[in-house]
Amino acid sequence: MLKYFAYKLKSRYFLFLKQTDQKYFYRLLGLRRSGNHALINWLMAQLPGITLLLDNAQRGKQENTANKKWGVRGTKRRNLFVSHEDRELEPFYLEYKERLFGKSQKKVSMLLLRDPYNWMASWYAWQDELGVRFRTDESFREHTISLWKDYAKLYILWENNQDSNQIAINYNLWVSQLGYRKELAEKLELSFSDRGRDKMSKNGKGSSFDGLNFQNKASQLKVLERWCHFENNPVYQSYFDQEIKDLSAQIFPEIQPGF
Repeated sequence: MLKYFAYKLKSRYFLFLKQTDQKYFYRLLGLRRSGNHALINWLMAQLPGITLLLDNAQRGKQENTANKKWGVRGTKRRNLFVSHEDRELEPFYLEYKERLFGKSQKKVSMLLLRDPYNWMASWYAWQDELGVRFRTDESFREHTISLWKDYAKLYILWENNQDSNQIAINYNLWVSQLGYRKELAEKLELSFSDRGRDKMSKNGKGSSFDGLNFQNKASQLKVLERWCHFENNPVYQSYFDQEIKDLSAQIFPEIQPGF
């Protein structure tokens, strides 16, 4: 059953895009507290033409935001950007569904991954109800950590395959290196401007540590040092088994906590 977006039939722009064969389709797979909205803001600011964003899209009921239109009118190229958060890596979220989206001139899937030490620290510090659940519900926490491992394994696969339509994005490098962002824009065949880098999205409720206090200056957030707040916390340390440490060492060798 393909109940994809609760509001899709109400969106004239979505129906128009579905019928536009020349559109470009972008998909982002990411986990909560991984910088999804930071990357979305940046990417959408780089895209030419009108862009429709379907945020946190999933099968069944839509969880939060409605569609958004960004960009400049009048260009032939139009973009459909679909993001998925904390979704299982099943075919429904990995394959292009022409029945849902219509034909597209270009289809790109991206997978965003943040190192587990800062990612877990952001979960541990998060005061949202999901953050509370992460700290108190062992089953939920184990499922969330298992998802990170699955995403890490797919990240490694995509990184090794070098498929131009499947792009693995290292959040740590994206947030810290201008050159990496330029290379990513080049992979996506976009003109680089770095617009949107400092914007914080209200959809993601900002930083677990700073909220939206760094709006329009997000590059000043110390997102690669969050783990230092809990490096001596035995509960936080207990979340890391050998598998997650090994995967992290392979993808993020620059971060090696001593526990």
